[in-house]
Amino acid sequence: MLTPPSLKPGDLIRVVAPSSRFDRARFDTGINLLKSLGYKVAFRDAIFASHDYLAGDDDRRAEEFKEALDDADAAAIWCARGGYGAQRLYPLLDQLEVSSPKWLVGFSDITALHAWTRRRGYQTIHGPNITTLADLPQAARDETFELMQETTWSGWSLKGEDDGPDEVQGRLVGGNLTVLASLMGSTEQPFFKNELLCLEDVGERPYRLDRSVEQLIQAGVLDGVAGVVLGNFQNCDERRDEKIVLSGRAIVAKRLRSLGIPVFEEGPFGHHAESRAFRHGELAKISRVSGGKFRAEPKLYMLPGVHA
Repeated sequence: MLTPPSLKPGDLIRVVAPSSRFDRARFDTGINLLKSLGYKVAFRDAIFASHDYLAGDDDRRAEEFKEALDDADAAAIWCARGGYGAQRLYPLLDQLEVSSPKWLVGFSDITALHAWTRRRGYQTIHGPNITTLADLPQAARDETFELMQETTWSGWSLKGEDDGPDEVQGRLVGGNLTVLASLMGSTEQPFFKNELLCLEDVGERPYRLDRSVEQLIQAGVLDGVAGVVLGNFQNCDERRDEKIVLSGRAIVAKRLRSLGIPVFEEGPFGHHAESRAFRHGELAKISRVSGGKFRAEPKLYMLPGVHA
């Protein structure tokens, strides 16, 4: 996959809203943060449009995204918010040629655009949206920018099974479980053979997570997957008297392991205050450290413009 050119202070970042409408104050905070770090920022005035629960109608959001993709002066496209709506752009983006690959940054509903971009052959950043950027701890925020520069990913500490494989490798792909399940049958339906599938979610009850996993299984997109990394499943547990009686993440892990898929937990990404970004499409390996402790790290650091 192609790695877009490095992002550096002074570069132009185009901000788009391909999904839900958003809080203006949180948006302004994120924009001001980018500017304070020395980046130029541009966005359409119409980005503040509202159409039902969306940031404007499908045509508006698609044209905005196309314009950002075509902007040869822009080094990155940063999404304002997730929510819902990105998948609705697929028919309007059909047959679109990407002339100048650039970093796409976002998470949650932006999972749909990561899937779209992956099929066009270049890496993106599964990371904070503009409206959540300022919420991150300084170290996590710094790492987000470093991933778009010529800096090696620092890796993750993960938890796995004692009797699982000592090492697996593949590309880090995926994102929000519910969004990925919604892509089944779409024009951009992904397949995860030989990949390291990263999954997270928020506000879904355990049975709904189980249903989404089952949809992926029955669609065949998990056939041959190298392994799955489970991130944060925020507010996805069943509780009684303040105690967790059914863990959403545990339900997902149990179902996947029943298929013989290597599953690793405690991935540091998702809908939580200390979420860390990762390069969507980066080659990585997960190796046993000791017992059920594992380390995820780059398999090969890819320089900008190099296919691997």
